[in-house]
Formats: sequence, C-alpha cells, structure tokens
Amino acid sequence: MLFILFAAAFSLTASFLDAKYRKIPDWLTSGGMAAGIMATAAVRAGDANFLIGYLSMVAVGTVFGYLLFRAG
Repeated sequence: MLFILFAAAFSLTASFLDAKYRKIPDWLTSGGMAAGIMATAAVRAGDANFLIGYLSMVAVGTVFGYLLFRAG
C-alpha cells in the first residue's frame, strides 16, 4: 500500500512540474528509474532470469531514449 502511495505522489509531482515548466527534472526521472529497479528487484528477487531480462530492457530503453533525445 505504501508503494502505491509513493508511486501516486511521484506521478503527481512529475505531472505538476511538466504542466508548469514543460520539463520533468532529471532528479525526478533518475529517481523514478532507480525506484522502479529497486522495487522490481525486491519483488522478483528469486527470479534471476527475469531480473536479467528486466535490467537489460531498462538499459536498452534508456540508451534508445538518449539517442532519440540527441537526434533532436
């Protein structure tokens, strides 16, 4: 239950900052990624294959997003 409240507060903060400044700060983006990785690792700690796949897809998504950002 606490995680759901944290996720809701996090989403509302990101939405408010995006609506007001038209930009989501890096500390919010990086913090969200770290919280998601830690939450997934905590829930699926015994499933090594899932965690390897999950972390590799996070890495691919991050690199792809960065490349799109650099492309303009």
